[in-house]
Amino acid sequence: MENLKGYYHHFKHNPEEGIFHYCYKVIGIVYNTEENTYSVIYKPLYRDTFKETTSIVFDFYSRPLEMFTGEVQGEEKLVKRFIKIEDSNMIEKLENVS
Repeated sequence: MENLKGYYHHFKHNPEEGIFHYCYKVIGIVYNTEENTYSVIYKPLYRDTFKETTSIVFDFYSRPLEMFTGEVQGEEKLVKRFIKIEDSNMIEKLENVS
C-alpha cells in the first residue's frame, strides 16, 4: 500500500485564496478490523479548520481510502479529489504551521 502521508489540496482549492485554502495534512491510513476497510485520517490546515456538528468540534477527518484517492467530476473533466503537494517551498511553509 502506498504511503499517503504528506500535504494535499482538495480539488476545490483556489490558488488565489492562498496555500491554506482547502489544504490538508494526511496523518496516515487506518484499518477498521470490524469492517475490513481502510480510511485516510487527515487534518485540515485552512483557517475555518474545524466544522461544528451537534456542538462537537473535530480535530481530524477521515475518508474511505478509495474515496480519498479517487476522482470526482470537475468543471470539465474527472479530476483527483485530493492532489498531493510536491513543491518543496510550499511544503516548508505548511510544515511551519502543522
